[in-house]
Amino acid sequence: MIIPSPAELQRRELETQYALLVKQHAAASQQLQTTLNAANRPLLEAQVAELAARVAAVWERLNALEPAPPAALRITIRPRMEQVYTALCDLFDPEARPLVEVELANATAQPRRLLVSSHIQEYSHRAETTVPLAAGATTTVRHLPALRKLAVQGLSELTRAMLSVAVTDLDTGRVVQQESVHIVLLARNAAPIAARDPATNAWIDLTRYLAAFVTPNAEAVLETLRQAVDRHPERRLAGYQADVALQVNALYDVLKYDLGIAYIDARTSFNHDAAALDQRVRLPSETLRLRSANCIDGVLLFASLLEACTLSPALLLSHNHALVGWETWPDSGVWEYLETTVFSTNDFAEARELGRRKAAFLQEQAARTGDATWFRRWPVKTLRTQHHITPLE
Repeated sequence: MIIPSPAELQRRELETQYALLVKQHAAASQQLQTTLNAANRPLLEAQVAELAARVAAVWERLNALEPAPPAALRITIRPRMEQVYTALCDLFDPEARPLVEVELANATAQPRRLLVSSHIQEYSHRAETTVPLAAGATTTVRHLPALRKLAVQGLSELTRAMLSVAVTDLDTGRVVQQESVHIVLLARNAAPIAARDPATNAWIDLTRYLAAFVTPNAEAVLETLRQAVDRHPERRLAGYQADVALQVNALYDVLKYDLGIAYIDARTSFNHDAAALDQRVRLPSETLRLRSANCIDGVLLFASLLEACTLSPALLLSHNHALVGWETWPDSGVWEYLETTVFSTNDFAEARELGRRKAAFLQEQAARTGDATWFRRWPVKTLRTQHHITPLE
């Protein structure tokens, strides 16, 4: 136990007096401004003047003291997400995209053993980190508590929740700091485009995480793949061991003719906070069930079918549009593109030509403006292997 010095005790007493006098002065000043009884004004004016003089006197005594020594343990808690993407945040790297970070600084001459814990009340498991903190050392703990799947899987709208963070001294068993902050949980079908880090105010491009909605192993996707076999001239889908264009054509035709996928623009996320850019998306299984898709829904569905038949798809994302691409041969770096909003009106050749032209235009825009967000091509294979973005189902 650390016993405060006499100087520190004096400082604390003066700070308490100062805070109380400031509050009393503000109350007396308010009463003076609002009184309707003229007879009371001289007494109130004298009281306000006396309190102002006492405030100034205590402030002068405080300034005359030696500077306060550093706190024995400085704890700074910084939330790092303004919204929680409930479908995807378990895929984030806690070091790169934490929900919260806690900075610990030990200004004493003795080592400390601390436990940092955090959780989203009712919606996550508890994250805990034990920190041995040497004398004079500073460290930062980053947490991204794992969500409770059953608790979040039914979220269809914005939901407010509470993030609780606590730091406990393991040697004494005492909680030395505890803080709770309001956070927002996004709907399970809210997919990220960009998010702002509240600690740094920097915008972070999160479009790569859309690859989690590419689900080649979903039962509905595999059933559609089986139907596409009947559309292929040779009744087979053999990936890069056979003609790629014929296979992509068969996938397109089953969505156009057999399932009648219709384009419906349904992007609104109802996210009231301008600090996040996102849109509602459907998993491919839901798109197949409803037989309708917006721009990104169609891209995710088609990418799922391509990956399911062992072709290499890519998501091409621009400012306000998306295309699906596929590599014409493994590791060739040569890509074809498809417009997925025209199942109802165009055949495969026309949709592929539209995709080619739009991709070329977006690539030219990126080169001309120097703005890479005009043309963001995310090969799904790379996102799986290098960024560990796995399918949601």
